[in-house]
Amino acid sequence: MKEYRKTIFVNGEVVYKLLNGKIPMGEDDTVSYTAKFDDGYEVDVKICGSDDGKPWTEAVLFHNGSEVCFTEPSEYIIGEWCLETEDTSFVVNVQCEEPKL
Repeated sequence: MKEYRKTIFVNGEVVYKLLNGKIPMGEDDTVSYTAKFDDGYEVDVKICGSDDGKPWTEAVLFHNGSEVCFTEPSEYIIGEWCLETEDTSFVVNVQCEEPKL
């Protein structure tokens, strides 16, 4: 199986505020971070709002704009997200940006 890897960086302070309700998110609100791969594949790692509770996260694999698969919902965004097709694994490592001094 082929494996592709990308690292994307997010603002840790903003992510913390979103996931802990410090920045309100409704059910239709989504914040996405995208990793682009070759051959038209991309992975969106998303923070999704909720009207009845805490925001949740997921990763979605797209090919040429069409959804291929997605992960189970999670409470976290930092770390590795892995999505697979029949012969390829797409791994996205989400890390916090270094603070700007």
